[in-house]
Parts: sequence; structure tokens; C-alpha cells
Amino acid sequence: MKIKLTHILSILLLSVSTLLTAQQTVKGKITDKQSGEGLVGATVIYAPGKGATTDLDGNYSISLKEGKYTLAASAVGYKTVSKNIEVKGGALSIDFSLESNVLNEVEVVSDIAIARETPVAFSNIEPIKIQEQLGSQDLPMILNTTPGVYATQQGGGDGDARVSIRGFNSQNVQVLIDGIPMNDMFNGRVFWTNWFGLDNLTSGVQVQRGLGASKLAIPSIGGTMNILTTGMEQKRQITLKQELGNNMNLRTILSFNSGRLKKGWGFSGAISYRNNQGWVDQLNSEMFFYYAKVEKSVGKHLFTLSAFGAPQTSAQRDFRIDLPVYSYSKRYAASLGIDTAGKIEYGRRYNPSWNFLRRTRNNPEAPIEIFNSNINQFHKPVVSLRHFVNINPKFYLSNILYASYGIGGGTQPNTTISLDSTGRQSLQSIYDGNASGEFNTYQGFGPDSLYKGQLRAANFIRKNYNMHQWYGGLSTFRYEPNSSWDFSGGIDLRTYNGQVFSRVHDLMGADLWVSSANQNIIGNTPVFEGDTIIQNIERKIRWAGAFALAEYKGGNWSAFLNVSTSTSFYKQYNHFAKRELEVGDTTLLIGYSDVINYQGTTYDRNSAGLQTNQSDWKSLTGFTVKGGVNYNLTEKMNIFANVGYLNRAPLMQFVFRNDNQPFQRVDNELIRSGELGYSYRSKKFAGNINGYYTNWKNRPTSVSFTLNGEPVSSNATGMGALHMGIEFDFIYKVSKQFEFEGMVSIGDWRWNSVATATAIDDNGNPLDTVRFDPRGVRVGDAAQQSYAASFRYMPFKGFYFKPQFTWFAQNYANYTPDGLIVTDLVNNLGPNIGRQSWRMPDYGILDVNMGYRLELKKYRIDFRLSVLNILDSFAITDAQSNQFGNSATFNAASSSINFLMGRRWVSSITFTL
Repeated sequence: MKIKLTHILSILLLSVSTLLTAQQTVKGKITDKQSGEGLVGATVIYAPGKGATTDLDGNYSISLKEGKYTLAASAVGYKTVSKNIEVKGGALSIDFSLESNVLNEVEVVSDIAIARETPVAFSNIEPIKIQEQLGSQDLPMILNTTPGVYATQQGGGDGDARVSIRGFNSQNVQVLIDGIPMNDMFNGRVFWTNWFGLDNLTSGVQVQRGLGASKLAIPSIGGTMNILTTGMEQKRQITLKQELGNNMNLRTILSFNSGRLKKGWGFSGAISYRNNQGWVDQLNSEMFFYYAKVEKSVGKHLFTLSAFGAPQTSAQRDFRIDLPVYSYSKRYAASLGIDTAGKIEYGRRYNPSWNFLRRTRNNPEAPIEIFNSNINQFHKPVVSLRHFVNINPKFYLSNILYASYGIGGGTQPNTTISLDSTGRQSLQSIYDGNASGEFNTYQGFGPDSLYKGQLRAANFIRKNYNMHQWYGGLSTFRYEPNSSWDFSGGIDLRTYNGQVFSRVHDLMGADLWVSSANQNIIGNTPVFEGDTIIQNIERKIRWAGAFALAEYKGGNWSAFLNVSTSTSFYKQYNHFAKRELEVGDTTLLIGYSDVINYQGTTYDRNSAGLQTNQSDWKSLTGFTVKGGVNYNLTEKMNIFANVGYLNRAPLMQFVFRNDNQPFQRVDNELIRSGELGYSYRSKKFAGNINGYYTNWKNRPTSVSFTLNGEPVSSNATGMGALHMGIEFDFIYKVSKQFEFEGMVSIGDWRWNSVATATAIDDNGNPLDTVRFDPRGVRVGDAAQQSYAASFRYMPFKGFYFKPQFTWFAQNYANYTPDGLIVTDLVNNLGPNIGRQSWRMPDYGILDVNMGYRLELKKYRIDFRLSVLNILDSFAITDAQSNQFGNSATFNAASSSINFLMGRRWVSSITFTL
């Protein structure tokens, strides 16, 4: 009996052992193709009725015997994806990315490019990368490892970041948040402090370089940046995050997302508070961010109401402050050949815009305060109401109404303040002189003698306000007659009312200020704190655009053709233009005063036909034609090409002078662009290489020159530039624990045409024309070459370590062609023709990021640490040529600069339910 039992047990053990060794584990993750989020409750089937279901993170695991299988992944509302696999000799990792079988609003409106389908060069920045690497910086700084992108922190203050793509500045890079355009309608600029909290609510960022595939009538040249926020398509979660960095950089973020609730409701929102003492001296900031989104699905309709904004107060160091290199580092300046003998160095954190101040005029015991003359306060809330309807399986319609209100401004000294022995502004000397009457007392004249003897300010702090009300409507349709063709189009309407004006903010111990040293000029009446001075300009912009897009996808081919047009209407009012009114033998100046009492008679702007100076409406129409083709060579390789032609109306800042006179010549910009690319994608390796060519004619450029001994500002017409280059990026997943990324971007951007600038008088009549010849000169303001390499290593579960190195080269100082004047018009000769702008030294940055995720039963905790510029490298990131001395020296000594900020660190702990 014992022998029989032994035999039976041996046979059973052998059978179980054989069975176990014959089965292998197949596991992976199922995600939403659009958002990258894991899909809960998705299924993987390998035989009828046999398979597995994903967990809360979208992960699945099944055990299979050796052999060949077809895995089919599916989820409610998504298209099924099948993959053929072979199980043998080890575990397999098979991931699935499912595409929704119903278009959503993001796909209809936001123009997201799709790999192996959309024939444009683009890069996706996933939320996990933003969380791991941004390190409390402005959002554009995460893009420096993207080909063709150059982003800097400029002066070093919060929100001061700028970004260029392929050498085109932010005025030529379109920024969209959930399909809504964010660039300022007057000058095209983007101010990142307005959305500093969006990094924690972003479901993805896509950068399309070049003309891109956007169907909207937004003719960007450098590229398009799409920022998508979270909504009820993401899974339910609540997040609390606390950041702590050097210089008491504190930020707290609380966010939540309900996911899709019963009866089609969805809620998401966030609040954030940040207080930062700044890496640069006294560059303090205090910011608050709020975000709320309510979604309701009713049958085939989806309604969304959202609002966000970021009221903030932040100190600023003057943009490219007019201080030479040696002010920051004598050693670095000496390495550039600058004579530093007798010069004073203050260090990279140097900020001259502050000092200690004691206001003793009314209180001899007044405490000492820290006073910063450059403080920015702004709030730009954005509210939108959306309606998306799936009328039938082939026709979709989206309507968006949005509004934006800009409120705020920044302070600055009315005139330049000299620096004291510490290198900071002599604020106490200004105050003491004003408060003691040292600089003068007001003598008064006529009706203004009431203020006789009051203290007159020699200098003071003014505040420059920038206000706007912006309303827009965007209506888009999409029609899919069959599986091969898509047609879409729509209209884009916008209206913008903006106003810029200056007010006396702080008289620094004085009672009043008059605009002229000759206090007895009639009309130069005194002004007080709160009075408007210097400028009061109102701008009205109306925009009407229409667009159409046809897309084809069949077999290995995909293609698109886009046509759009837009008309801009501009009108400008100068409520502060100085006017002369002759009364007998006396000239009354109506400038800072709207009303003058003279010899018993009241005179104002309406007297004798003196109306507010205003321009006529000026309309400019442009259009865009672009198209592209993609061909999938194999399941892993594809090639694409695109071409485009833009006839673009210039921005309003290049149309009117501040006195409302249009510039002598306003021509539409003409852009021809082409791109050719190749991509390879496999399980372990993905790479992209592409070349681009952009020829830009009539590029708006402001110049200054001297006419009859007087400085003149004008637009240079006929300026042209050629931007071309090669871009390459890749990622290699060596193993599940180790992956390596790299990027190479080599550009060649040069001016390629002669330009002219015409001075005009107050009536718009031409006075004189100056010719400039910058042909062959490099375009400045962005590094023409950049390289990046990084790896991400996970030595054990939950922990990651990611160093990242970026190198920038061929970075030329920004400049205008003022110093390249043609003095011999017959032979087109000049003393500096062909001379290059100053080339800044090449530099590199090493950042290190690391973190650990602790997974618990009902929640998780993320610990993260980022050390930025860990090597504490010295470098110049931005420069403006010819700021000092000879206006055509084109070297380091004549350039004002921004230094790279030194070593900083940011840590965070995040609780997620």
C-alpha cells in the first residue's frame, strides 16, 4: 500500500510540475489612446469565454501555455484591438492602446496629431513627465528636450518664461488650452503666470512644429502648443500635493476629478497657492490658482462649463535689464574679453530693482521697509461654455463661447534711477530729496496757485496698466461619410477691447508732479497719485475667420488639405495725445490735463474741435493653404511630407504707432514652408527624423535710427528670413527598468533680404527712408542647435532616477538691423553690412529627477525631488545686442544679458485617493 501511494504522489507532483513549467505569464496595460489613462474594467480575451479584466490602473495578467494566440482587448465605448502573440520560454508584456468608437470634443476641436496618420512633426509630453521633471518651473521649461524648442526663464521671476520654436518667438507660436486660443490679440505674446497651476491638471501637451495640422484660422509659423486639461473621461481621484523648494518656494495644490458619475455628470477642479522668495534677490511672488469644470452628458449632447485664473503679485527683474555682463560675474566677463578693471561684481542673483526705504516725512520713527520698484500684478480669468453633439454616427458639431478679462499692470520708476554703492536703486535718495523739497517746490500759475509751495517730485513710481475684455466664439463641424474620408470646418469669431495707460502710483515723499521743468507752461498742471499720465491708448480688434479641412485615410495612406482665411479689423484711440490750442497770443497745451481754466474760460479736448485722437478702422485679410501626406511603409515605419503657404495679416502692434498714425507701409507677411519626415516605432525603440524649410517674407521688425539728430522709430518693411534645419529624437526601452532618450536639433536661420524703414510726420507724410542690409546674418534670440540626453532607471518597484542633460549652441544675441544701415545706396555698402550679432557661449544644463511611489490599498503617496542645474553652471541664456556704447559693436561688452539661474531644488509629496 505504501508503494502504491508513493507512485501516485510522484505522478501527481510530476504532472503539476509539468503543467506549471508549460504555462507563462502574459501581462500588460490597456490605455485610452487619447489621454494615456489606464482603462478600468477592460477585457483581454484569448479564447471564447477565456481572458482577464483590468484592475483600477488598467493592468491585466493571464497565464497561457506555450503556443500561438490572438489577444483581443476591448472596453465599452472603444474599438477592439487584436494582436497575434507567441508564448514560449518566458513572460510577455503586451500593451494595448484603445481608440474611442465615438469622437469626443477634444478630437473635433483641438486638432491632436496621431502617429502614423498625421503628416506633421510633433511631440507629446505626457502628464507623468510633467510631474516628474517640471520641478515647479513655468510650463514651457519642460519643452527644452523637444526638438527645435528653446525656452528660458529670462529675468528669473515666476511666469517670466518664454519659448521659441525653430527660431520663431512666442508671437509666432500658437498656444491653445482645450482648443481655445490664448495668445494676446494685440501683440501675440503669452504670459505663463496666467496659468501657473495647469501643470497639475493637464492630461497631455502636444507640440506640433511648423505649420502643424490645426484646421483653425490661426496661422502660426513656429508651431502650435495644445494643452489639454482633465475631465470626466479620466478616472476618479482626489490629489493633495505639497511642494517645497529652496528660497522658501512653497506651493500647495488640491485637485479632484469625479470621473463620469451617474446620470452623465462630471466635476473637476483645483485650487493652488504659491509663495516664493525667489532665487534672484527679492524676486518674491505670491500666486493663487483656481480651476473648475462641470460637465453634463444628455443623450448625444455634452455640455461643459469651465473657468480658471491665477491672480498674482510678483516682483520682476527688468527684462534683459540694461546691465553688462561684469555686473553678474567679472570672471565670466573676463573670459569673454571684457575689461573688468575697476568694475563691481554683484553675483548672478543680482537685482538692482529694490532697496531699503524709510518713509520719514510724516513719521520720523517709520520702520525700514524693503521696496521693489518693479512689481507686477495681474489676473486673467478665462470662462468658457461648450456644447458638443453627436448628431448621428457620421456628423459631429461643437460650439464654444469664451470670455477673458485681463486686469492689472506693473510698476516702474518714471525715469531711470541711479544706483548706489550696493548696486541697487537709490530709492532713499529719491525719497529724501522729494520729501525735503530739495528738488523743487511747485510755484503754481494762474488757477493752479492753490498748490503753490507743495513738494514736487523729481522722480516717482508709476504703474503701467494693461486691461482687456476678450470674447470669442468657435463653431466646428465634422462629417465622416465613410471610413476613409473626414470633412470638417467652421468659423472663428473674436472681439477684443484693450486699454493701456499709466498712473502715478507712488510720489515717494512728494505731494505732486508736473511734466515739465518749466512749471509755468499752461496746461502742465500738477498731477497726483492715481492720476493718469504719459499714455492712455485704447485698442479695438475684431477678428473673423473661417476654415475647412479634408482628411483621407485608406490602406497605408493618409493625407489632409486645409484652407483657412481670416480678416482682422483694427482701430486705435489715443486719449492722451498732446494738443495745442491757440488762444490769442497764448498756446494752451492739453496733455496731462483734460481741462484748463484760462482767463475765466474753460478749455478741454472738445474745445475748438479737439476730439480724442483716433484712427480709422483698418482691415487686413490673410489666408492659409496647407496639406500633407503620410505613407506607412511597414507596421513599424512611415514617411510623411507637408507643404504650406501663409498670407498673414500683421499683428496690430505693427500697424499703428502710438499716435494712431499707421506705419508708412503695412504689408501682409508671406510664408512658404515644407517638411519631410521619417518615423520608426517598435516595442523597444521609437525614433523620428525630419527636415524643415520656412521662408518668411515681410517679417515685421521694429527699428530705431536718427533723423536730423532726432531718434525715430519705425517698422522695417521687406525683412525676410530663411529658417531650415534637421530634427531627430528617439527613445530606447532597454528593459522595463531602464529607458534612454535623446534629441538633436540643428538649425540654420538667416536673414535673406534688404529692408527699408520710413519716418513719417504727425500727419502721416513720409520724411525720409533708410535702408538696412542684414542678408546672411544669423537670426538671434534662440539657440540654433540643441542636444539632449536622459535615461530613466527603476532599480526597484516604485523608485525612479532620471538625470537629463541639455546642450545649447549657436545662440546669437537678439538684435534689430539698426546697425546694418546702408550708407552707399548706389553700391549697397555700409560699415557693418554682413556683420554677425554677438554669439553667446555654448552651454549645458544637467538636471536630476528622482522619486518613489508607495502603493497602499486605497491610496498612493508619491515622493519626488528635482535638482535643477545641479552642476551650478554659469551661462548666458538671453542677450540683447548693442545696448551700451557704440550701437554697432555687436559684442559681449555692448550686450545686456540674462544669466542662467544657479542650482535649485524642489521636493514634493503627493497623496492620491
